[in-house]
Amino acid sequence: MSQPNNELGDTQPGSSALQSFAITDRGLSEKRPLNEDSFLSDIERGIFSVADGVGGAEAGEVASQTAIEVLDEAFRHRLDGADVEDLMELAIQRANASIHQMAQDHVKFSMMATTIVALHVQGNVATIGHVGDSRLYRLTPAGQLLRETADHSVVEEEVRAGRMTPEQAANHPSKNVISRALGAENDVEVDMKVIEVDDGTEFLLCTDGITRHIPDHELRHLLLTHSDLPTLCLELKRICYERGAEDNLTAVIVCVGPPLSAADRVDDLERTMSPEALPAASVAAAAAPASQTMLGSSLDSLRTTPDFGNSLDDTEIPPARAETMAALKSRNENAIESRLNVPGPPPTGSSRTSTASPATGSTAPATRCGCAPTGCSSSSAGSTRR
Repeated sequence: MSQPNNELGDTQPGSSALQSFAITDRGLSEKRPLNEDSFLSDIERGIFSVADGVGGAEAGEVASQTAIEVLDEAFRHRLDGADVEDLMELAIQRANASIHQMAQDHVKFSMMATTIVALHVQGNVATIGHVGDSRLYRLTPAGQLLRETADHSVVEEEVRAGRMTPEQAANHPSKNVISRALGAENDVEVDMKVIEVDDGTEFLLCTDGITRHIPDHELRHLLLTHSDLPTLCLELKRICYERGAEDNLTAVIVCVGPPLSAADRVDDLERTMSPEALPAASVAAAAAPASQTMLGSSLDSLRTTPDFGNSLDDTEIPPARAETMAALKSRNENAIESRLNVPGPPPTGSSRTSTASPATGSTAPATRCGCAPTGCSSSSAGSTRR
């Protein structure tokens, strides 16, 4: 498996150079001594992913690591001319089968599963695949933030169906239950999407350890006001720590083409943003602690992600960024704050789309580690509590 790429400035040959930076951290919860999150950032092949494992002990780590390794291996051996969308979908399904088989063969892995969200960028074409509630956001050069994935969770599906409001979902007893994950069953449906992107586009792939503490409108503000990717990653971690860091947290940021400065994005925002932007259901921001994790829990020695310590309270805000943020606040105090709703993907009946607009549909719940509609020992059919 390729080591994560965490250095700003590495680029991909081609018409649209890529830059990326990633951060992963165990968080502050004593209930989660390991980091069960995993991530992949391979600029050379243009493939990026995060996975959030569940299952307790080392099971969640094994699940998320397996998903990332299978995806990485598939793109390492990709043949010239191979269809990227088909390759990604097949790799995710293969990862699902591997995790499910391990869960069947080993008692200690019997409850394991993982989410995954993956991104491949080649030129100005982006391919996205996901299962679970890890998310992918796209910041356009004009400053609009679009959520390109629809959470496979009980409450989010109720919100999309109009049977629950975002406010009700935020406090619902099932807010930590996901309806689809890798490893829960022998087969899994993968939501796939292909979109065209412009230079200056940024992607944020993240686990719910980020989104449970930072709502969509704050994520947008952070992406708009930070043109330096390492600084942005540190800020995401700092905010999560300030708010309890109840879960493992992981983020991978990818920039297509030359990055736009914060000042340019603010100017573009003032000229192009419409206050009629559709509101997104930001449920995950208020979610309670979950038992998901990401690749690298006991693999810390193999990670190339720098160790930022247990606290970022002493992190200083660079003067240039402070000035930009002050300017943003004074010029847009009312106007921009009223436009910070992030359009989410509307529900559709298909799990596979090819479009330039954000939309993936929710599908019938599959099961995940901890519960299963058919073969799992969990008492909750069709969903998994994290």
